[in-house]
Amino acid sequence: MENWKDSDSSGAGSTVDPLFSDYDEQSWFDSDSGVASPVHGDPVAQTLNLLTKPEAMGNLETLLRFI
Repeated sequence: MENWKDSDSSGAGSTVDPLFSDYDEQSWFDSDSGVASPVHGDPVAQTLNLLTKPEAMGNLETLLRFI
């Protein structure tokens, strides 16, 4: 899954999206079994946590204006 990062790693002009900068793919899965972790991998809880960020709400409001 790391291949997409390596294929587009020019280094120049790359910016980190502040909305997803704290996303950690490893937290979605139990490190031993590879099964989604019920503690860290709850997509509903992570979505709600993401929506509490002011920049997420700004992006959501902008998206809704164009619908």
